[in-house]
Amino acid sequence: MFKSSMIEKEKDLKCANKHKLPILMVVLDPKLELNQRLLCSDCIKNFTTQFSTMGYELVTKQIKQNQKQKVQTIEKTIQLNIKQVEELLGNINKLKSTIAFQLDEIIGFSGGWIKNLLSVGHEYSQYSFHKELENLISKQMENQNDKSLLVDEINKVNSFWNVKINEKLEQFSSFKVYQKCQEILQNLSQTIQVKQEEVQQQKVSQQNNQQSQVDQIHESKSTANQLLSEPLINLQLIDDTIKQKSKCYAIAFNKTGTKMVSMSHFDIKVWNIIDGKLNYQSTLQGHSNYIYCLLYSKKQDSFISSSNDKTIICWKQIRQNEWKASQHYREHKGWIGTMILNNQENQLFSAGEDQKIVVWKVDFNQNELTCLYQLEKHTKCVRAISLNECENILVSSGDDQQIIVWEFGQGDKFYFKQVFTQVLNCSGCHIKFIKNNKFIWMPYSKELNCICVFDYKDGIFNENIDNRIQLLNSNKNIGCALFPIVYLKDNNLIFIRSKNIIYIIKEINGKLVIQNELDCSTKWTFGTATDDGKYLIFWDEHKGGYSTYELQYK
Repeated sequence: MFKSSMIEKEKDLKCANKHKLPILMVVLDPKLELNQRLLCSDCIKNFTTQFSTMGYELVTKQIKQNQKQKVQTIEKTIQLNIKQVEELLGNINKLKSTIAFQLDEIIGFSGGWIKNLLSVGHEYSQYSFHKELENLISKQMENQNDKSLLVDEINKVNSFWNVKINEKLEQFSSFKVYQKCQEILQNLSQTIQVKQEEVQQQKVSQQNNQQSQVDQIHESKSTANQLLSEPLINLQLIDDTIKQKSKCYAIAFNKTGTKMVSMSHFDIKVWNIIDGKLNYQSTLQGHSNYIYCLLYSKKQDSFISSSNDKTIICWKQIRQNEWKASQHYREHKGWIGTMILNNQENQLFSAGEDQKIVVWKVDFNQNELTCLYQLEKHTKCVRAISLNECENILVSSGDDQQIIVWEFGQGDKFYFKQVFTQVLNCSGCHIKFIKNNKFIWMPYSKELNCICVFDYKDGIFNENIDNRIQLLNSNKNIGCALFPIVYLKDNNLIFIRSKNIIYIIKEINGKLVIQNELDCSTKWTFGTATDDGKYLIFWDEHKGGYSTYELQYK
């Protein structure tokens, strides 16, 4: 690290008499100064002293040896201090990373907060024509109640995120900007008050508008009542000519509903869809056992398959009717029956027989997965999983009669949050978020025919028993656990199969209302709906093939 160097130049070392001859002797007299101690050959001839003398070469050698030891001591001392400073720097960098991570997490929470509020706004911007028609007919004023519900929903959202952000902000309390953040959070935490004057003005305005229309409405009341009694969604059979003897446990569509993939034994069939009719394109082979789940990307021509062979495969279309399979991913130790993607499609969640949920990094461009971490809390097979819209809560259900709530937290991971045990004393194979803070769950039981609704309140989920919807099907054939719940947010539609019946459900004024139902005459029915809510396609054992139904809205 360091090299010993002499300040003086050797050529400047001359005797005091300036004889310009090489130095041969050094006098070890402390009273002499500088060059007076240096003697050349001429100086030695007439020089006498009572002090010791040493040859110049010997003195030079001794000094260099002393300097070498000195440098070694310097290096050890400096290295020790540098090592401590480097350790300090390392910890400062760790502190920087921790602070940056905490701030990034707060930023992420703030983004989730905004998405949550936008979701509430979108939800409350929707209305039911039939309900508003009834209000006009009966001259009911529900604006104040609707606004109160909106305020309650906003307060719930604000309360949830306020607590989460406050927990992270506490560590920055010494910063000046902390106080400003606290003021904003306190403002948001205050209950939003509905001004009675505004409500009254809106009420008077609505009364005036309604009074001018109510006479016309009463004249056509019988016609309106007839419309209200008719089915809201009709199912029109488009095609059922495509036959397949072997069971089809999984079906998936691309975003536009123009391509479909389905399974047959160990293979995957690829179809084009034109006006609701299937056109076979090709068969893909890669799994060595039955395929249980297919998941199509909403951003590009790629999909993911999982199987009873304990593997997951990514598939990417490289040209017309030609697909490239990835390697077989073998993180699971049993069959894999359920998979979901996040909105950005950069994370995959998979679960099945081995009781765990595996979280993967997804790269559709490279056609590959990377295992990130695992969630382990279930004690039997995991049958169904679902993410809420903000993607900060994950729920899972399975054969252990447990519903587990997982919450997104530190380190960009989900952590165990809450568990429901022995809900209705049966397992659950179907679970789905239908709002950011609401999910539905269906018991897997011969005797029970219902859908349970769970709402988020005071930091936890609880079942809203008043909103439990009873299904009329009394068929004891429980059927296969596959055919996951389909929720189409833009259409406010839920497709759910219970035993041999496919139900089409809407949420109206916080209640689940059955719009139509289709009896497939068999428990072996598997399918899904296109993202635009135009077609319902399924395979059923009764017909031994695929059926396409068009949804006709009124």
